[in-house]
Amino acid sequence: MKKLLFPFILLTVNLFAQTPCEDGKAGNYDCLGLDLQARISATDLGAEELNGRWVNDIWGWVDPETSKEYALVGMTNGTSFVDITDPVNPVVMGVLIEHNSQNNSSNQPLHDGAKSVWRDIKVYQNHAYIVSEDPGHGLQVFDLRDLRDVVNPSKENQFSEAGHYAGIGKAHNLAINEETGFAYAVGFNANDGSTCSIGGLHMIDLSNPIAPEYAGCYDDEGYIHDTQCVIYQGPDEDHVGKEICFNSNGNQGGPNTITIVDVTSKGSPTLIYEADYEESTYAHQGWLTEDHKYFLSNDELDELSFNRNSRTLIWDVQDLDNPQFLGYHEHGTKAIDHNLYVKDNYVYESNYSNGLRILDTVGISKGSLKEVAFFDTYVSSNATDFVGTWSNYPYFPSGNIVVSDITNGLFVLKMQSIFIEHQPKDVTVCVGAHVDIPITAIGENIEYQWQIDEGAGFMDIDNFERYQNTTTDTMHAHTLELSQNENQYRCVISNGIAEIISNPMTLHVLDSPRAAFTFELTGFSADITFTNESENADSFLWSFGDGGESDLEAPAYEYSGEGVYEIMLVAINGCTSDTTYQTLELIIAATEGEFSAFEVYPTVVNDRLTINSKDGNAYEVEIYSLQGNRLMRKKMRNGRSSLSLAGFQEGVYLLNIHSGGKTITRKIVVAR
Repeated sequence: MKKLLFPFILLTVNLFAQTPCEDGKAGNYDCLGLDLQARISATDLGAEELNGRWVNDIWGWVDPETSKEYALVGMTNGTSFVDITDPVNPVVMGVLIEHNSQNNSSNQPLHDGAKSVWRDIKVYQNHAYIVSEDPGHGLQVFDLRDLRDVVNPSKENQFSEAGHYAGIGKAHNLAINEETGFAYAVGFNANDGSTCSIGGLHMIDLSNPIAPEYAGCYDDEGYIHDTQCVIYQGPDEDHVGKEICFNSNGNQGGPNTITIVDVTSKGSPTLIYEADYEESTYAHQGWLTEDHKYFLSNDELDELSFNRNSRTLIWDVQDLDNPQFLGYHEHGTKAIDHNLYVKDNYVYESNYSNGLRILDTVGISKGSLKEVAFFDTYVSSNATDFVGTWSNYPYFPSGNIVVSDITNGLFVLKMQSIFIEHQPKDVTVCVGAHVDIPITAIGENIEYQWQIDEGAGFMDIDNFERYQNTTTDTMHAHTLELSQNENQYRCVISNGIAEIISNPMTLHVLDSPRAAFTFELTGFSADITFTNESENADSFLWSFGDGGESDLEAPAYEYSGEGVYEIMLVAINGCTSDTTYQTLELIIAATEGEFSAFEVYPTVVNDRLTINSKDGNAYEVEIYSLQGNRLMRKKMRNGRSSLSLAGFQEGVYLLNIHSGGKTITRKIVVAR
């Protein structure tokens, strides 16, 4: 019973529960397409703090007998071994403390004085090989099969080394070619000073896993920060079958290059090519695509040196004697880039404060990568600083991905089998228009079933543009009608394993706008009031013919004087517009006192209007509508005249009388 309860208590205290990535968040963490299965804090891993840091590198191992999966987490004080077979409930098995604390008889510094921010771990033949920047640490060997015998898992369990290689003192990184059984320590110093100068490739034979032996070195190109060594199977026939190392030669203040070295003969390795690149500051690390055609690398200090966004460099290495730099993928922040690895068609890159970024290599031949998923383990910021995630391991058969964070410990993630990268938003279009409604989903063997809600709930679209159980990710709607206004669309996306549904998108179908307006003359002023009679419009633009403009729906406008003005109104509804024009002939009416020379009656006209000039002189009469349209013009030869208004509709009109170089205006009313 105690053995059953102990892990249960450990899990409930130390672990964070499974948190799916939904709407861009997994708890407090920004994400896309990656679920948080569990997190173990740095202290619960057994880590100790050194200058604000706790955790560094990470690797993985699958037990060939039990198929259990383990995360191997580098810490300042050693290596923590975590069973992640149940990724929601991972278990800390125990800790292998750093070598100098295990070997007190060698007069090396004890544990507290031997902590190191840098540790690197790789696996070969069920053994973990560990290096550190701690002076004199050498190469630790741990038999991973010992994890099978752990009865009471705990960070308090202190494991023992199975072996040790003292041919190096400190080392920054370690690579192992599992096809050949050779390890390559880089960024090292040799204990005896005779086998290699500081920093190159220190080659170690792992034929006897617990008793590694020196095999050779390569130090012609100076300090190597990291490397990947493979049996080359790319298209360059001159080198197929040879053991080739792809090195990132980081030299702060010196040359920074990518070097390709043939290490088939450990006694006489040869340089194949050395490549540099623009804005190189510290060539850090890189990894080949699985077809060995391309090499992806990063520069650890270009963000700091050039105030630029982090970038992933892309090299075409199909001709090892003449590799080509194709360009780079630029990330969205200035976070410092760090370790990256390639699995299938994806790049898994740990970018310190910006978390784990997953890139699709579909466009790599053209120098292009595309980010498709991410999980940011460092919620504080995207600062250009050495904080956040250090590294990741994406090679577990289960699809589990483990990520180490310098202060936040171990994250166990898993990429969703299907997720939406981009989904449609509400669309506004005009009647009769065509529209594409796209959606972008990530996953394999995806099918799309589009649905429509016309007011009675969502239903599958069975005959609309053949969007039923299709691989087409864009729906096309054509010749839209007003009856489709406010319809909602969504997409059910499935891959045989999971099914997700996009957010609903509302389709707004707008009728074409019709611009129309009227205006009213006051008769005694240049102030004009405009009435907007447009339809299907939500914004307007007026031009008043004298340079004045307005975007009000129904403006009032004051002209500076009499004249003929062309009024323009543009009615807009978000997808198209309509324009109309009217002419305004503005005549400023005289004051009432200026009517003393004329009599005009009756006040309300039925059929005839009488005008009497008291001085008997000739004059001219004009009648206008309130919209400025002239309806009558007549010259009077004597002082008294009668005008027939029988054809006029009921309403208000403007009467202009021109006499002696003056114009007087008054309103008249026609009523019957």
